[in-house]
Amino acid sequence: MLTVRLSAPGPDDLRSLDDWLRGEERLRGRIRLVPAPPRPGELGTADEELLVTLADAAQNAALAETVEIWLRHRGTDVTLQVRIGDRPPVTLVGDGTLDVAVLLKAAVEAAGG
Repeated sequence: MLTVRLSAPGPDDLRSLDDWLRGEERLRGRIRLVPAPPRPGELGTADEELLVTLADAAQNAALAETVEIWLRHRGTDVTLQVRIGDRPPVTLVGDGTLDVAVLLKAAVEAAGG
């Protein structure tokens, strides 16, 4: 099992992504909207993030495909932070320059998934 954390600068973007991910059959029951952990030196945060628990390659592919489509649909003004395990976050931008599937696959492999 591998947990992917997704966060966006605005709650509307994150809730939009939550809707898209919950519409993907292969990810059903694997998505939770939770409070984001506090940053170093902070006691708490009002921010939220999506936790997606992946159990196999099909779910990894479903996450990558859905995130990539969502980013392209939202346009160049949206960014998304992706954190796998305790690895540093990676920023994705909806400008079409990244292949999200390749990026997520490499991140999952790097995390030992």
